[in-house]
Amino acid sequence: MKRGHINLVFIGSSGQIQNNGSIKKNSSLFDSIICEGKQLDWIKILKQENVDALDIYWYEIFNQKIKDVPSFVKALLLKVHFDIFGRLPSWNPEF
Repeated sequence: MKRGHINLVFIGSSGQIQNNGSIKKNSSLFDSIICEGKQLDWIKILKQENVDALDIYWYEIFNQKIKDVPSFVKALLLKVHFDIFGRLPSWNPEF
C-alpha cells in the first residue's frame, strides 16, 4: 500500500430472513449499496478517494449450520464502527 492505511468504507448485508425461516438473497453487493440510498459511480468515487485497491470481504452468516440474521449482524457491525470512530463508514449514508 502506498499510503499505509486501510479505510472501511461500507458495511452491508445481502439477504433478508423470510417469515417461513428461509433467506431471500439480494442479487449483489452493488444492489446492497444502491438499497442504502447512495448511487455510486464506482470509477469516479475510487479516483476521487484516491483508492489504490478495493478489498471486499463477504461472510456467509446464514446457512444450514449458521442462522444469524443479516440485518442484525449489519446493525451490530455499524454500532461497533460508530462507537470506535464516532461516525458511519463513508459509503453508509445513514442508519
